Amino acid sequence: MKNLGVVSYGSKDYDKAIEYLESALAIDVGDQVNRLDIQKTHTALLNIYTKIGDLKSAKEYAQIVIDDLSDVKYPYTLKVIYASLDDHFEQMSDYKKALRYSKM
Repeated sequence: MKNLGVVSYGSKDYDKAIEYLESALAIDVGDQVNRLDIQKTHTALLNIYTKIGDLKSAKEYAQIVIDDLSDVKYPYTLKVIYASLDDHFEQMSDYKKALRYSKM
């Protein structure tokens, strides 16, 4: 489901991407869940909702992403997350937070 969401996102079919990515999050596979995949999925949803202007949903995913920052272990993943948060807060006109994440 996640891969279909990424492909849909790449082809700018945001409604389908949201559908696939949220379905991927809803699948309960117990111990097989890769925490990194969940973080990337949350970040992708943050990006999509920010891009389409659904700021309420984007705000919810931004908070989820921020809450999980301490669990992120990979520098590249952190860089992607910070860029997503920068874009989100810039769109929300919260330039202080946007600047904070852009510097990270």
